[in-house]
Amino acid sequence: MSTTRINSLNLCSKAISYFRESSNNKVDLPDQDKIFLEWVCKTLESSQKFLLPDNGRLMEGIDVVKNADLMRMPYSVTALEYRINENAKKAQITEITSPTRIALCFSATSHALDHFREFLKLPELEDEDGFYVISIFSILNGGWFIVPSLQFIETNPKVIDAKDENLKQNKGVINPTYILPFDTGLAGYVKVLELEGSEAMARNLMIDALDEVNAARAFAVTMNCSNIKEELIVAPKGINKKRSQKGKVLLQDFHILTIDIFKSAKLSSNKKDESERNSPRQHLRRGHVRRLVDKAIWVNASVVGSGDIVEKMYRVKPED
Repeated sequence: MSTTRINSLNLCSKAISYFRESSNNKVDLPDQDKIFLEWVCKTLESSQKFLLPDNGRLMEGIDVVKNADLMRMPYSVTALEYRINENAKKAQITEITSPTRIALCFSATSHALDHFREFLKLPELEDEDGFYVISIFSILNGGWFIVPSLQFIETNPKVIDAKDENLKQNKGVINPTYILPFDTGLAGYVKVLELEGSEAMARNLMIDALDEVNAARAFAVTMNCSNIKEELIVAPKGINKKRSQKGKVLLQDFHILTIDIFKSAKLSSNKKDESERNSPRQHLRRGHVRRLVDKAIWVNASVVGSGDIVEKMYRVKPED
């Protein structure tokens, strides 16, 4: 894998660099904001990072109630990186035109949230259902922005109201929203609060985080399918040594997903010819979950197995 490709996909490193420079260079930045930004940087550094396909869409839609049991984060802290392409912007798939995104996700029992647990009045650690998402995205001037809210994603089917119209339409319900201690990021939302009220402010916070919430939900379900594996891509030591000597933020290790298509009930029953089975360039685009008697599997929407077209960072493994 080329150095350029690793660097261009390493969004967490870019966000960390920007937030630390902002904290050091903006003399009028409140102390509380500096503490918060450093917490975000350390959390991004310690997170398990995954690359998602363009637009963060592993699935077309999720039945929130039906797949609630699969909606679990694989790690205490997970950062999901992805890009928004021009087609998504034109089709209005995304609410925000930012080209690069990070969904910073926490399991409900993550100790990474302990610093703000009392401040945010989060539930006790014994509550193991659900997870939290913070939306981070790039902005036009080369900087990065943090939506100043911690969105809680409920995953307990006994708690989720299946009759809710939003759930039926797979738009999901984000409740509650916790306001993060980041006054600089809150400034624009406070204006909405003053002009339109608290409900309008909460709605704007929800909309601005919705892309990352949807990406996180699809990722959580995908990761808990039986035919999904993860592969760690280690950042180049030589390049990181040079970056360290120059005082730059190090490139981060990250995970990609691999899918064993021959564990899929549908595909295993339809044998492919040897050229397709052994193709090293097979990859996934998007797919859906298929529920079997005792497990769930991820099924490709489409698999490309020839030529030089390679979707970034996602592979379909041939049978061993």
